[in-house]
Amino acid sequence: MADMKQSFESGQAEAQLHDQAGHAAGAVHDTAAAAADSGQMQAHRAAETVQEAGEHATQAAADAATAAAESAANAAAAATDAAADAVGAVAGAAGAQ
Repeated sequence: MADMKQSFESGQAEAQLHDQAGHAAGAVHDTAAAAADSGQMQAHRAAETVQEAGEHATQAAADAATAAAESAANAAAAATDAAADAVGAVAGAAGAQ
């Protein structure tokens, strides 16, 4: 009878250990899944940040190109005006003589 009782208690202890191991494995799995989700979220946020930075850089480059084009157009117009004034002055001087 004592052997039967020890066998029963041994079986109970083994079942409890198996149950605890199952709970521990589940907890490890849940923790790993949460870490993976967190890592994916961080990667997604980083990708969004890089994309936004790229969009800002593209817009800044476009704005700089527009400003340079406008500046060049203004400089060309000023040069044309100066040339026209010079031609007018030469013509005026030639006519005065």
